[in-house]
Amino acid sequence: MTFRIVSYGASSATGTWYVFDVSNSTAADLALTGIVTPVVTGTPDLTISKTHTGTFTQADTGKAYTLTVTNSGTASTSGTVTVTDTLPSGLTATAFSGTGWTTNLGTLTATRSDALAQGSSYPPLTLTVNVSQTAAASVTNIASVSGGGETNTTNDSASDVTSIVALTPVQSWRNQWFGSSANSGAGLDTAIAAGDGIPNLLKYALNLTPPQTPTTTSSVLAVDMTSGALRLTVTKNPAATDLVFTIEGTSNLSDPNSWSTAGITVDQSTNSTLQAHDTAPLTGAPRFLRLKVTRP
Repeated sequence: MTFRIVSYGASSATGTWYVFDVSNSTAADLALTGIVTPVVTGTPDLTISKTHTGTFTQADTGKAYTLTVTNSGTASTSGTVTVTDTLPSGLTATAFSGTGWTTNLGTLTATRSDALAQGSSYPPLTLTVNVSQTAAASVTNIASVSGGGETNTTNDSASDVTSIVALTPVQSWRNQWFGSSANSGAGLDTAIAAGDGIPNLLKYALNLTPPQTPTTTSSVLAVDMTSGALRLTVTKNPAATDLVFTIEGTSNLSDPNSWSTAGITVDQSTNSTLQAHDTAPLTGAPRFLRLKVTRP
């Protein structure tokens, strides 16, 4: 009597499955009739990378992060993939976009449902931010990805540690009053914003704000006499630590090169007050004192 038995066995060498047709009960009649390749069942595995472009400085606008999602698994994704960004204090999002992504600027989330093949990446997302004038020296921006049918969630986030360059005090002042930290335009050191003859740098030095409003220096500069000589007292802007304040004297106003600190004695010098007097008494020749402000 003839009969057929189909049996299955795995080869450790090739990993494929062999089908044998046995027409008799003896091993001599064993014949290889075909090879069946099994269906490999894999899983997607999403990862995300995050980088920023250029140098970030306090009060900057339009700075950018790039977020890229990659499938490092053994199968294509299925279902919705979601990216979420968590901005640190000091950064404010102004735009969030990427080809094929549906983005929400309010929640800083982005979604899509098209399958991502193994070893491939979606088009990148671009997150545009503004930097606060008071942002810390270093901030960390974190992004995460989820969904797509993945099961490994241990590699679903990425962080970008971003250094923030601090503004100098005068740059902060310009940004506050002119909307830009640049020494240009209306905020130029030598510009006279209010048309009152007082340049911006002097208004900053003496804390005469707002600089666009006409004013005088009478409230912050005072001249009197001590021991028969002139004395000048200056009320300084405590925040103007990046300026040099100097009191000079001369007997000849027609010679701009005659101003000097020679013969000037400093009586008080703090972050808010500078006071100095002339050692030359007013006995005949005229004497003059002035405040000189420079920015190194």
